Amino acid sequence: MYASTDSLFYGNSIDKILQKEYYEWYKLTKKYPDYTFPKLSRTTNNAFLINRSCCDTLQSLPVVCTDAQWCFDGTGTVTFHNDYGVRLYLVPEDGGKNKNKNNAKIKAPKILVPFYRWFKPHSIITGVIHPKLSLYVDSENNNTHTNKLVILSHKNLPLQLHKINYCEEERITSLFNYSTENPTNEKYETVYSLSFISDFQFLSGSVKDKIALYDLNYKDPIVTWKPNNHNISKSTIVTCFSDYDDYHIKEQRMNNAVLFGDNKNRIYRIDLRSKQNNNQSTDLVYSDALNHGNGISQILSSANGHYQYILKRKSNKIDVLDLRGGINVNYVINSFQISPNEPCMGKSYKVRGCINNKYGLLIGSNYRKVIYNNWNHDFIEFGGIDRDGNVHSYTEDNLETIINYHENVSEGDVMTNIVKSNPIDPDQLFISYTPRICSNSADDINNVVPCKSGLGYFNI
Repeated sequence: MYASTDSLFYGNSIDKILQKEYYEWYKLTKKYPDYTFPKLSRTTNNAFLINRSCCDTLQSLPVVCTDAQWCFDGTGTVTFHNDYGVRLYLVPEDGGKNKNKNNAKIKAPKILVPFYRWFKPHSIITGVIHPKLSLYVDSENNNTHTNKLVILSHKNLPLQLHKINYCEEERITSLFNYSTENPTNEKYETVYSLSFISDFQFLSGSVKDKIALYDLNYKDPIVTWKPNNHNISKSTIVTCFSDYDDYHIKEQRMNNAVLFGDNKNRIYRIDLRSKQNNNQSTDLVYSDALNHGNGISQILSSANGHYQYILKRKSNKIDVLDLRGGINVNYVINSFQISPNEPCMGKSYKVRGCINNKYGLLIGSNYRKVIYNNWNHDFIEFGGIDRDGNVHSYTEDNLETIINYHENVSEGDVMTNIVKSNPIDPDQLFISYTPRICSNSADDINNVVPCKSGLGYFNI
C-alpha cells in the first residue's frame, strides 16, 4: 500500500471522521501553497447526521465505501459512501514507485485525501460515472466539463445528473433529471443498478426487473423492457449489469446485448437492437435453483466476451457461464469454490471484484487481503478449461494472497469489499475495506476506535 486513508475513517462519529479528513486536506494545502486545491464541501445537517445522533444502531455504523469506479484515464477513482458522500481520489504522482537513495521503495504510505468531496441530502442507492470521465482537458474539443458527470439514484426521486467537481461554495443541485415515474401510480421507482453502454446512453435497472434505456439529453427513457416471467414480484430488483473493466471492450460487447442479474439469483440477456416496449427481447440464461447466495452481486465478463463469472451475495461459489451456444438456461461450464473460511461474498456490504488483464480474476476476502486462486489471465479467458478440454476448478488448497494489508489493522477486524483494477496500469489496484464486526461502544477517551474502514492504492 503506497497511499491510503489510514485511520481517517476509523470510528463511529461522522463529525470526527469529517474533521479528520478536512484536517488532512488542510495540511496538504499548506504543504503545496502554490497550488489552489478545490475546497472540500462540508456536509449539512442532513438525514444521515440526524439519524446517527438519535439512533444507537446507526451510531455504531462506520463510514464505508459502497462502490468505486476508476476514471477513464486511470488518474483517479470516484467513490460512493454510506455517509451520502461522493469523493474523488487522485492517484499520487509517483504511482507508488517512489524510492529512496538506496533504490528501495518507501514503506510509509501517503495519506489519501479526496480531491473533491460533496454530499447529498439523501442516501445514494447507486451511482455511475461517465465512461470518459477525466479531470484533464478534452484535447479533441477543448471542453473541460463534458465528461465530468455522474448519475445518482435515490429512493422516491428521479435519477439525477451531477457534475463531479463541486466545491465548498457551490450549491449541490442536479444538472438534469431523468424520470423513473410509474405511470400507473405516479410514484418514482427506485433504481438499484446503472450502467453506461455508450458515451451518451445508459441503462437503469429497478423493481420487477424493469430495464430502461436513456439518452443523456432526454428526460424520459427511450425504451423499457421486462422479462416475461410470472415469478417476478414487487420485491424483485435488478442488482447489476454485466461488468467490463476495459471500457473499449465494454462498448463493443454491449452494442447488441446486455446481461443483468436480480436478487432472486437469475440472469437475463437483453437484445438492445429491439427498440420496442415488449417482453420478447429478454431471455433467461441463468437461474440458481439451489439458491446458493442471496442474489447476483456482480457479473464479470472475460475480455473475449465468451465467459461470464457470477458472484453472489452470501456465497463463496463463483459459477462460470458460456453463452456462445445460444439461449441455454444454466449453461454452467465450471464453478470456483472459495474456502469456507474465506466467504468473499459479503453479508453486510456488496463485494466487488475485477478481471485484471494481467492477473486475471481478483477478489477480496473476509480478511485483510486480496486473493486469487491461480485464476490468472489465460485461465480466466478460457473459463478454466485447458486445450485438451479438461475443466480445472481451484479450491482452498490453491488459495493465494497477492496483497496483505496493513500493519495497524488486525486480520480479523476487516474484510476487503472492493477490488478495482486501474484500466491503464494492471499492476495498480484500488481497494476498500470494511469492518467485519463493529462494536456498539463509542470512541473512548484514549481514542481507541471500534470500527475500522478505509481505502487505498496498491501496487502488485
